[in-house]
Amino acid sequence: MLAQFVGRQFGYRELSAARSQGVSQQIRSFYESYAWVPRKIDLTRGTLSAKDTFEQNIAQLNRFRPEVLSGYGSYLGALFRWAWEQRCPVFCPKVVVYGAEGLSMIKVRRLQSWEMP
Repeated sequence: MLAQFVGRQFGYRELSAARSQGVSQQIRSFYESYAWVPRKIDLTRGTLSAKDTFEQNIAQLNRFRPEVLSGYGSYLGALFRWAWEQRCPVFCPKVVVYGAEGLSMIKVRRLQSWEMP
């Protein structure tokens, strides 16, 4: 589904902001342990931890340079607001996917236009 936005079907980079012991991480761990997927078609995945500081997570985002960034809306909104307020340069993923909680319209517009100073 994300392939049309990312520009390729396989092998893209995905960074997820999620709890390290959350259900999505448990499912991912099970999948990686019991499924065989050739590396060239599997995604390269990384995670951001809410236990780390915003500064650490922005640095991780900038190092990892994902095509897709996903996470809870409230956390991603707070992370990007912090970066904007600090005038911190942020790598721009092609796709930002958020769930669980929504984002305010101002945060959605800021992400859509990527108004980072």
